[in-house]
Amino acid sequence: MSLIGSISKDEFSIKRLLIFVVILMFLAIPAYAEDSEVVIKAKYPDTDGMYDEHSLFSRVIDNTRRYFIRITFDDPEGELFFNEFNGLNNIVTSRLFPAGSAHANLVDLDFLNYLTAMEPEERAEYIDEYIFNNNQSAGEAYLYIPIRLLQAGTTYDVIVNPNIVLLENDEIQSGNLMTIWSFNTMSIPYITGISPGSVVEGYDEQKSVIISGGFFADSVDVYFGDTKAYRAYLRNNEDTPYLEVYLPRSKKRLEAGMYDVTVENSSSHEQLYNGVFSVLPEGDHLPNADYRVKNEIRQGDVISSIRTSEDTLVLSSRYRDARRLEFNLDELMGEDVLVRKVEFEGRRSGDRISELITRSKWADITVSSLSASSSSRNEKATISLGRVEPFLAQSIQTSLWERSIKSELIQVVTDNCRFERARISIPFSNSSGDNLKVLRYDEITRRWYNVDYYTVNLVDRRIVLQSFSPGIFVVVE
Repeated sequence: MSLIGSISKDEFSIKRLLIFVVILMFLAIPAYAEDSEVVIKAKYPDTDGMYDEHSLFSRVIDNTRRYFIRITFDDPEGELFFNEFNGLNNIVTSRLFPAGSAHANLVDLDFLNYLTAMEPEERAEYIDEYIFNNNQSAGEAYLYIPIRLLQAGTTYDVIVNPNIVLLENDEIQSGNLMTIWSFNTMSIPYITGISPGSVVEGYDEQKSVIISGGFFADSVDVYFGDTKAYRAYLRNNEDTPYLEVYLPRSKKRLEAGMYDVTVENSSSHEQLYNGVFSVLPEGDHLPNADYRVKNEIRQGDVISSIRTSEDTLVLSSRYRDARRLEFNLDELMGEDVLVRKVEFEGRRSGDRISELITRSKWADITVSSLSASSSSRNEKATISLGRVEPFLAQSIQTSLWERSIKSELIQVVTDNCRFERARISIPFSNSSGDNLKVLRYDEITRRWYNVDYYTVNLVDRRIVLQSFSPGIFVVVE
C-alpha cells in the first residue's frame, strides 16, 4: 500500500497546500548578499574616549526623553534604505549591556514597542524622523539605536544585528553586517588628597596645588567655592593621575576663608568636597612640617599628619622580619583617627612579617605573610588598615546605590607590599543579619566583587571574612 493511499484525498490536498504556502513564504524573504556593500563609516560613541551618557543623542519624543547611539554609513548616492520587513525586529533583538553582564539589555524596548504598535503610515514617519535618515549633502546615512539612560563610569558592549539598513543592487539586497564594539561612559571624579590644603592670603599665583584622585577627564575643571581655578592640568606619575591646579588670580583671587572644592568632568559628572581647602589671613603661619610624632613604642613611632586625620605606625627595622606583631590601633592612634597605616622597610629578600594583627572598634584585621614587593627593595612599604579617606569613600559609595550599606568601608590596601591572606572582622548595624553580603572594591579595576568566604556572627553582630586580595570591604544587604 502506498503512503498516499493511506490518507484521504482531502488530507493530501491540505498537505500540498501547506507545502505551497511555506514555499511562498520562503520566496517572500529578501535575499541578502553575504559580502555587504553597506559600509559603516563611524560609530558614536566609539571605542576611544569617555562619553557623557546624558548627551548621547538625547531627544524628547512625545513628552518622554529618549537616548540613542548612532551608526554612520557611507551613502554617496543616497541609496540606502531602512528594512521595513524586519528592521525594527532586528533592532529589538540587538544588544547593549555592561561588560560582564550579558544577561542585561539596555536597548529601549519600550520605545521600539511603541513604534511597532503604530499604524504603518505613522510608524514610517517616526522611523524617518528618529531611527533612520539620509544626509545626501554629506553623502551619509544614519541609523539610531534607542537605548535606556546609561550609568556613569561603565564599559558597555554593543551588538547591532545585520540587515537593518539595506542597499538593493542587481535584485540582491545587501544589508549591514553584524556590528560589535565597546565604549565607555564618563566617570564621576574623586579626590584622595589636596596638597597643600591651605595657603596664605596673597599666595604665589605661580605655585600649583596638587589634587590626587582618579577618573579625571582630559578637560576637567576645578572650582574653589564658586570660583573657577585659573588652570587645571591632568598629569600622570607612573600611570597615577593627578591634577596640577593653579589658584584663581587677579580680580578673582581667593579671600581668606574655607572653601569647598568641586572637580567637574562635565555638568553631570562632578564631585563636591566640603571645606577641604582654606586660605589663611595674612600674618597667620602654616605649620613648618606636615607630620609630628604622636607616640613612641618599642616597635616604632606613630607619626601623625597635621593636615589630615591620618596616622602611620613606622616600624623599626628589626621588626620587618617579625614572627608576630599585634597592635591596638585605637590605643596607639586614637579612636577617631580615620586612616591608619603601618609602614616598614623592604630591604632584604625573604623578610616577612608572618602575622600582623591590628585591633580597633572599626575592624579587627589579621594579615598573614606580609612582605615587601620584589620590585620595592630599599623602598618603604605601607599597608592601610581600617576606614577609608572621605574623598574616596564618597566616590565609591555612589556605585552602591542599589545596596543598603550596613558597615563602615574598611580598607586593607597595600603600597609596595603584598600578603597571602587577610582575615577581617567588621561590625554591622541596622540589620537582622539574615541577608548580608560582603563586597570588595578593587582599586585597579575600579569594580566591586562578591566576597565568597565569610561568616555572620549574630551574637557579636560581626562579619568575619577572608580575602586573598587587597581592597576595600563593605557589608551590604
